[in-house]
Amino acid sequence: MPVFEYRGVNEKGKPVKGIIDADSPRAARAKLRKQNIFASDLTAEVNAAQSGLLERRFRLRSLFETVNVMDVAVVARQLSTLTSAGMPLVAALQATLEQQPKQSLQKALTKVRERVNEGLSLADALREHPRIFPELFVDMVKSGEASGALDIVLVRLADYLEEHARNSAKLKAVLTYPALMLTVAGIIVFLIFTKAIPQLKGIFETMGKALPPLTRTLIGIGDFLSAWWWMLALGAVAAVFAVNRYGKTENGRRHLDLIKLRFPITGELILKISVARFARTLATLLASGIPILKALEIVEAVVANRVLADAIQDARASIQEGASISAPLRASGVFPPILIHMVAIGEQSGQLEDMLGKVANAYDSEVATATMQLTSLLEPVIILLMAGIVVFIALAILQPIFQLNQLTTACAGFMAVA
Repeated sequence: MPVFEYRGVNEKGKPVKGIIDADSPRAARAKLRKQNIFASDLTAEVNAAQSGLLERRFRLRSLFETVNVMDVAVVARQLSTLTSAGMPLVAALQATLEQQPKQSLQKALTKVRERVNEGLSLADALREHPRIFPELFVDMVKSGEASGALDIVLVRLADYLEEHARNSAKLKAVLTYPALMLTVAGIIVFLIFTKAIPQLKGIFETMGKALPPLTRTLIGIGDFLSAWWWMLALGAVAAVFAVNRYGKTENGRRHLDLIKLRFPITGELILKISVARFARTLATLLASGIPILKALEIVEAVVANRVLADAIQDARASIQEGASISAPLRASGVFPPILIHMVAIGEQSGQLEDMLGKVANAYDSEVATATMQLTSLLEPVIILLMAGIVVFIALAILQPIFQLNQLTTACAGFMAVA
């Protein structure tokens, strides 16, 4: 079906633009009028090739756009506000897409609005855009449509996505400074060894005297880096590529995720982040009316760790056989005891969602504290490492100079005696 690009105004007189699928320009204008949009400019498409060209042009515009979690959260919040005010869903989608600055998100919402206008449910229309709207988003919307509480579910979904985005932003902000320090330090050290040390080598060779071991080590490192830095760079790229390929296999991903969980210092932090994500996502899904088995299936993909995902999969199989939630989680040996105890209490009291929310809040606080402690530890470690390298370079350079001074002093004393 041809694709048309339009510009016009809506019923409130605000300028709008977008794309629409229709069999002909007349059909396109008719569809726009049904949506209370009055087109002033419509790019007519006469064949499939031109339609493809327009699609490629839109694709090129959105090539460098990234739809992040906060963008999707804003869409959920706006849809919730508009639908709770009694606005029809198609009109709410139109009003929402008009407020989107990103071309890729606007295009997706345009197609969602068209599909809903054709009689498709909102969840099924969103499911056609998995790169923007994840399975969790779609299933919660489906639950809200089935229960008649779409606006409430959208509010929960927006809260969940915004919390997830805030936690991710905090973690990135805290780790950015140490990462920047380490990068700058590495560049400085590399330049010293590859540019400054080779120049000093010529000065030391004019002394005509055997150099101290420390100085020879410094010159050797500089010569090696100057001659083979490209080989080290290629080796690093090859190692990253090999690990990435290995991580795409089932066993490889499981093995690497296990190493992440067992890695000193950071392993515990990764486990806390994953547990917090598990608890918050499961609490949000259950509160939205999604059955436990389907909720666990969604959470299995959200935790982003194959070891934990396998444990959730085993728990789901046990629950299908009639077991409680806490029993298979305890049997996995992966989840911390506090989570298992809170889940067991929630099952007995009928307040599982509240207990999972409390666990998520507790672990989010622990993650924030642990991240700050890790950052506080990394900064002095990086400074001490740089200080050690500077001391090593200084001693390696000064030792030959001291030896030369001693030799000069000895020669002067000998000449004075003579």
